[in-house]
Amino acid sequence: MARSWLTEAKDANILENPEQYFDLLNTQTYFKRFFLKTDFFMTLIKNERVKRFNRAKEKFGIPENYENRKSFDLAKSIIKAIDQPGTFLNFVISKMPFFIFFFLPVLALFIWLMYIRKKQNYIEHLIFSFHIQSLLFILLLLSFIIDVIFKTDSGWIFLLVFSVYLYKAKRNFYGQGRFKTFVKYLILNTVFFILAAFSILILFTGTIFTY
Repeated sequence: MARSWLTEAKDANILENPEQYFDLLNTQTYFKRFFLKTDFFMTLIKNERVKRFNRAKEKFGIPENYENRKSFDLAKSIIKAIDQPGTFLNFVISKMPFFIFFFLPVLALFIWLMYIRKKQNYIEHLIFSFHIQSLLFILLLLSFIIDVIFKTDSGWIFLLVFSVYLYKAKRNFYGQGRFKTFVKYLILNTVFFILAAFSILILFTGTIFTY
């Protein structure tokens, strides 16, 4: 409730005198200023004051420059994503092949460093990574289908199956003992989650800027 009240007060302050409010934003540091300008344009768009950047430029005297135009485009993309979440999700999914293309080679590099004394070369590590990730996506897809049909929550079962398979696959592929395999399994899984979180952040950030 307090957050809603603060948002309404902020929007009212913007709409009361957009020109003065926008001028005050230029006193901020670059990154803070950019996102404050995005919020400013979101308020104008939501209240149907403007629909296009040229209209904002004409009506409120917004200077024509790269920063202002990009913050306006970002504001439009965010509003569109909020209004059409299904369409936005489909757009994100369509970018997944590019995400996988850049993510897996980096993961394979970490695997190569972890097993640098083994006979496998980088390409073999990369193929192994593709194999493992393909299986993960197949299991997640099966889990999704089962959950939709039977109205259940089977995701944890498939993730458990995948975890066991991943451990055994690494032990068989690299031919190391249980202890070494388990330690490297934990380290590489930690690296995987860090890389995945970072990659997903980049994916969503890049998508919202181009949506």
